[in-house]
Amino acid sequence: MFKKIFFLAATALLAGCMSTSTPDYQEFSARFTGERTELYHGETKWDFEKFLTEELKNNPAIECTDLVKFCCQAAFGIEKSSESGIEKFSADFEKVKADKKARLIQVTSPDTARVNIAAWKGAGLPAQWLLRMSVVESEFADGSAKMAEYTEIAAKMLEKYQLNFSREEFLKAAEKCGKSDHKHYRHSQEYKKNNPPYRLISTRYFHTLPVLMKAAEIKEKATPKVIAIDGRSASGKTTLANQLKIILDAQVIHMDDFFLPLSMRTAMRYEEAGGNVHYERFMEEVLSNLKKNEAFSYKIFDCKKLDYNGRRMIWAESRWRIVEGAYSLHGKFGNYADLKIFYDITPAEQMRRINERNGSKAAQMFKSKWIPLEEKYIGTFGVDKKADLIIR
Repeated sequence: MFKKIFFLAATALLAGCMSTSTPDYQEFSARFTGERTELYHGETKWDFEKFLTEELKNNPAIECTDLVKFCCQAAFGIEKSSESGIEKFSADFEKVKADKKARLIQVTSPDTARVNIAAWKGAGLPAQWLLRMSVVESEFADGSAKMAEYTEIAAKMLEKYQLNFSREEFLKAAEKCGKSDHKHYRHSQEYKKNNPPYRLISTRYFHTLPVLMKAAEIKEKATPKVIAIDGRSASGKTTLANQLKIILDAQVIHMDDFFLPLSMRTAMRYEEAGGNVHYERFMEEVLSNLKKNEAFSYKIFDCKKLDYNGRRMIWAESRWRIVEGAYSLHGKFGNYADLKIFYDITPAEQMRRINERNGSKAAQMFKSKWIPLEEKYIGTFGVDKKADLIIR
């Protein structure tokens, strides 16, 4: 999957003054390959060696334990937080002073980035959101192999830098980390003095950040807050919704559950802009209940069975509700969402993803039928123009 991390939104709070020549996270494009991510700045691929070079430039007094930790984080990803780790984060968050000018993100590898806690607080974002972002990822299955690769890269680079520890000392510590002890490495006191307290997140969460910035601006209210995520096929709507579900502790309503039953699939219906969705049922079963502090359920239309298949339950406890999928900003629904998002994608990348996800036969059906219907809907209702945030 290839994704340009770019937003049409105010991002002044995400700018910063951290001393680094690493591009800001918004400037990277990402390609997903299994569990791992590749990052590109323009046409240039930023691999682990490039990120490590920047780290050594910015921290010339780096100690062995800091370098091992840097490699471990890139190789193994985000470790699951223990109860004591969560308590430590809460304590750190409480004592760190908010900084509106600090750089929010330091990208440290193709897979990992450090969120500056002071900048996060300065942006007015809740501690709980950052905590959830930083504990949801499990460690990479190929962590040990990557650690060996990154250790070799780092060891070769040490010859170029005058550091206060030897290559042999580093290799010994890195070997121990690669076997089983990677969770036990802590930053040196000197490193902590010169670098802000941070929390590690996956680079795959970059596109959620502008959404969270907008979500934080929504005033607290007695009824659930609603986010609608519309956009073109294969743009990333479901991925974004699933990530926000975890971060915001939200519940998700999928527009795919509202495809037309066979009896309604007529030529006249398909001629109607936005007619490819059962908007009448959505209005009756969801829209009428969405902002009530009450649990409700709705029928699920199963495209494989071409019939209804059970019900989806939306619980009353959730303070956030997300409506995800094409047609979620249908003109007939009115202005029901507190935050309206449109996920865009280029035609070429859209077809590449659909081919990869659905196969060539289904891709042709998308190209000849479903995408034209979506484009008609988007153009008729000006869906992208009425969005509060566009993500590309």
